[in-house]
Amino acid sequence: MQCMKLNRLEILGFKSFPKKTLFDFDSGIVAIVGPNGCGKTNILDALEWVLGEQNPYKLRGEKMEDFIFKGSKSHKPLNFAEVTVVIENDGVLPISYQEVAITRRFYRSGESEYFINRAGVRLKDVVNLFLNTGLKAEAYSIFRSEMIETILSSNSKTRRRLFEEAAEIAKYKNSKKIAFDKLELTNSDLLRVNDILEEVESQWRSLKRQVRRAKGYYELKKEIRDKRILLANLDFTGFTKELSRISGELESFEKRREELLDALESIESHFQEKEAQIKEIDDRISQLKEEENETQRKKTRVTEQIIVIEERKKNILAQKEYHESENNLLEDKTPKILELLKDIKEEKNRILKEIEEKEIKNKELRKRRASLEEEYVSKKEKFENALREKRGVEENITTLQKKQISQAADSKNIEELRLSLTSELDELKDENHKICTEIAQFKDKIAQKKGEEKGLKKKLEKERAVYNSIEKRKKEKETELAQLVERKNILRNEVNFLTNFRKDKEGYNELVQYLNKKFSLFILADILDISPDRREPLLGVMENFIQTVILSEHIKLEQIIDLIEQKNMRAGIFLGFIDKPSLEIPPDERIEGSLAQFIKVKKEGKLKERILSFFSQYLLCKTIEDAIELQKEYNQYTFVTKKGDVLSNGILFSGKGSHKELLGLNEKIKRNAQEMETTRNLIRTKEKEKDEIIKEEKIIAKRLEQLSTDFSAVVVTLKENEISYEKKLFEKTMNEKRIKKVQKETEEISRGLTELRNTTLVNERLFREESNVFSSIEQTTLSKESSFKDVEEQLRSLRNEENKSEILQTRLKGDMRAKEETLKSKEQELENINSKKKINTERIKSFEEEMHTMEEKEKIHKEERSAIIGELKNIETTLNEIYGRKKEKEREIEQFKEEVREITEKEKNIYEHISKINLERVKVETEKNSIAEKIREEYGIDLETFKEETTLSSGERLKEELEILEERMRRFGPVNLMAGEDLERVEKRKEELITQKTDLGEAQKDLLKTIEHIDVVAKEKFLATFNGVKENFKTIFKKLFVTGECDLLLSEGDPLEAEIIIVAKPKHKKLERLVSLSTGERTLIAIALLFSFYLIKPSPICVLDEIDAPLDDANVERFISLLQEFKKKSQLLVITHNKLTMEAADYLYGITMTEPNVSTIASVRIS
Repeated sequence: MQCMKLNRLEILGFKSFPKKTLFDFDSGIVAIVGPNGCGKTNILDALEWVLGEQNPYKLRGEKMEDFIFKGSKSHKPLNFAEVTVVIENDGVLPISYQEVAITRRFYRSGESEYFINRAGVRLKDVVNLFLNTGLKAEAYSIFRSEMIETILSSNSKTRRRLFEEAAEIAKYKNSKKIAFDKLELTNSDLLRVNDILEEVESQWRSLKRQVRRAKGYYELKKEIRDKRILLANLDFTGFTKELSRISGELESFEKRREELLDALESIESHFQEKEAQIKEIDDRISQLKEEENETQRKKTRVTEQIIVIEERKKNILAQKEYHESENNLLEDKTPKILELLKDIKEEKNRILKEIEEKEIKNKELRKRRASLEEEYVSKKEKFENALREKRGVEENITTLQKKQISQAADSKNIEELRLSLTSELDELKDENHKICTEIAQFKDKIAQKKGEEKGLKKKLEKERAVYNSIEKRKKEKETELAQLVERKNILRNEVNFLTNFRKDKEGYNELVQYLNKKFSLFILADILDISPDRREPLLGVMENFIQTVILSEHIKLEQIIDLIEQKNMRAGIFLGFIDKPSLEIPPDERIEGSLAQFIKVKKEGKLKERILSFFSQYLLCKTIEDAIELQKEYNQYTFVTKKGDVLSNGILFSGKGSHKELLGLNEKIKRNAQEMETTRNLIRTKEKEKDEIIKEEKIIAKRLEQLSTDFSAVVVTLKENEISYEKKLFEKTMNEKRIKKVQKETEEISRGLTELRNTTLVNERLFREESNVFSSIEQTTLSKESSFKDVEEQLRSLRNEENKSEILQTRLKGDMRAKEETLKSKEQELENINSKKKINTERIKSFEEEMHTMEEKEKIHKEERSAIIGELKNIETTLNEIYGRKKEKEREIEQFKEEVREITEKEKNIYEHISKINLERVKVETEKNSIAEKIREEYGIDLETFKEETTLSSGERLKEELEILEERMRRFGPVNLMAGEDLERVEKRKEELITQKTDLGEAQKDLLKTIEHIDVVAKEKFLATFNGVKENFKTIFKKLFVTGECDLLLSEGDPLEAEIIIVAKPKHKKLERLVSLSTGERTLIAIALLFSFYLIKPSPICVLDEIDAPLDDANVERFISLLQEFKKKSQLLVITHNKLTMEAADYLYGITMTEPNVSTIASVRIS
């Protein structure tokens, strides 16, 4: 029974199909024919393309854009190509649709789209849909003519791929590849872990040395810490005593300051009382002042006017007097200027003579200075040379002292390192002895575990053989059960579909469904059941009555007819209210009976009688010839043949309609329900048998699991012992290497220590020699320094005398220039005097006239002012009395202020002294706290509670010891202070790596077992398929060649990789190579092999592209007989040019090309 069928192929814009082209396919052989180059193979390409082919070269193109229609004279180029394949699904495809449409669309822009039943999906979804169905682009369901040479070639990968596709081992090969990839990664990881483990061992050794070095560093650091604490305590004690002295002094000054502040407070209270009395006097003065101010303002206005007049008079008088006096002065000044000019000239001559004398003296002083400077430079150079020599010796002594300290520190460090290496050497020897003992123990354990492993392995293999036998029986039952479940699901789906189909009235047109619902009219097909043995002939008649309803009453007829006209649709109405007599069956042996005999009507009464009466006019006969003859004799009857042809009134109706499913639905549902129940019973029986096998399997599996657990435990223990053994061997080797290295280092350190001691003795001798030299040089330097300073003092005195002489000479020259300037000035002044006298005489006359006018105005204003002055005198007398009282009070206040100033000055002096003492105390406290805080932060010790006493002499010794220790610390070199933590981390890492190595070893074994298991399963499936194909190949070869020999062989080696050899010797041929055969014979061999695959794993749809081209007529007939045999199992689509193949086809499609690049269908479905 066929489970999947190709219903339809729709092509639009793909290659040579510019318009939407539909190909409807049915069961059997469908042949596609046409001239070369018309586009037949494009149909095959379209089918492969829609199934997901991604390689354009396989579809005869270079890129995907080549598949889009490029245009012709009458058609424009398209922007996309689209292909849809419609497949009838009967449960094979994993999708809940009975009809599945897969669409692929590709645009010129490069975008690609896939659809399943118009829903957008991915390429992966399309590929997964056809997995294990035999229908996909790279399977043998699509066979092209060029594949013949590929399959028969001497080394064909395609041939092996077809075998693997039939055996379904591609997934095993993929699993094996994944396992090999994992194994390669595991091996790589194992090598990497070994390398890392060796590196970690090296780190571990190094860190152990660093830990010992860090320990020495901490001890040295502790010693330095103790010395620093003792020195800090010495300073801390000194600062504490100093603070005690300062506190006593500060306390006495604070007491004196408080006494002064108390006296100041008493004076302040008396002072405030006097100020209150002065305030009252000030208020009275303010009142009188206000009155005085008002009178004064009046006086001021009058006085201002008088003042203006007086000022103007004064101004006039002054100007007059000024000009008169100026004239008198000018007269007196002229003879004086003339006499001054004479004196200036005499002074100028005197200064010139004095300048010449000073010049002569300066020259003598410069000569003496030059002589002394030469002597100064000579003695200074000698002194500096002696000083440099002294400094050189001092530097040598300092360098030797530093070397002594450095060598002492180096000696101490080297001695500690030697002791550390000696200790490490002893530890390594002890550890090596322990490791040798453990190695011997592990050897014994490994030998014991290998014996246990061997015994358990034999038991395990025996139990596995039994388990595999049961597993095989179980799989057979599961396969049978799966087939039955699949058949049950198919039947259930079909029953549900038919039930829903009947319920929803699907298949009937809209009008029939509406009449059934609106008027509750029965549908004729729904109430009829057809006898199964007469189904085919009755279908031809009943096709005409599918869209027919039954009207039992005449009343509704007109209403229904009006409705039919409105709907503009067609439907049949069986008038169930009209009586029609039943016709008798004519007595003729060619007539097998009327249709009424083979129809069951579900309704009773008159309706059933009228329906049976109606179908009594349809008579059943065997052939169309009988029907024609009987029609001539019995014209009132309609005759139906066994094939379903209907002859009525000279008109022949042939073929089957599209609504045959609507007839006999109830019978089909009932039949499927019975078959489904039978299948359920079979499933229950098979499940019981399977449960029995599972119980037996569980018992064996439990024993097998226990053995596997024991075996795994032994293997794990053995592996652990082997790893531990290897680890101990590795540790022994590393220890021996380290022992040699440590011994060598110890010898080198001893030699270095001896050399260092010899160098120290040499340095001490040099230090003593340099100290003696330094004493001698120091005396010489003091003598030269004294001589140099005497000369320096003489030179300084001479320079001072020379500077004074030069300053005096410069001053005389300045005086000379000043006299010359004065002379010029006085001559100019004499000329100006004569001019001024003339101007002044003219101004004096104008001033006398203005003076007379001002004196008259002044007399009037003075009388007014005298009255105002009388008032002011009265106010002034009162104010003078009040001011007297105020002055007395202010004198008393001044006495208080003087006392306050004296006391304040004393308090200020005391406060300043207290501030100085406080500053000194803060400084001492800061230094003391700084030392305490530093020691607390660095060492966590409180000096306040520190009890150890340190004297001044021991403090000097501590400083020297601390200097040596710090030099040792500086020369200690880099120290890894985190070595302890690093060692713990590395030890942990070491253990982890050993665990990883063990796990990787186990994973390596598991992967090898997995690969072995995959190989076994894949070999079994491949060999089973190979043997099946081999037998089928021999059978089909005999059908195609009648006589001859053929075989399929595997070369030596792994069957999964071995070459598949085709042996074929047709009748009377002694050729050993396939390449020597004719093209027709090679084609027949390829066809035989192809159909051998179909027998092992049938493909529901097979497409063959011109593979019959090389065959002659006799071989084509054999090929056709194969097609006829296989069309019962598969739907065959053949592209051919051979007429015999065309004749054998059930359906033909003719393809032609009416214009270049445009394919069209010339004929459709010629049956």
